[in-house]
Amino acid sequence: MNNILNALGLAQRARALISGENIVLDAILNKKAKLVLVSNDISDGSLKKISDKSRTNEIELIQIDFDRYDIGKAIGKEFRVCLAVTDKNFVSMIKKKL
Repeated sequence: MNNILNALGLAQRARALISGENIVLDAILNKKAKLVLVSNDISDGSLKKISDKSRTNEIELIQIDFDRYDIGKAIGKEFRVCLAVTDKNFVSMIKKKL
């Protein structure tokens, strides 16, 4: 599973990752997001909001087995509960590591 965090860090450095709830929601609505990832400790309200928007816009959403602090550390931020991957090659890489 650590490989997923490494892939997220690589995607962040390649600018193929968007993080933060409101920015991810914008990316979903603007069809920039190719895959949405959420932490295992995301609040029910946030999960419902992101899940509904992802489903409506036909973007896959995956809840990964890491908390907000693990994800944040992997991408060089304090903490993050949701991420949007914007590059199809990184989507493939991340899905292979799941």
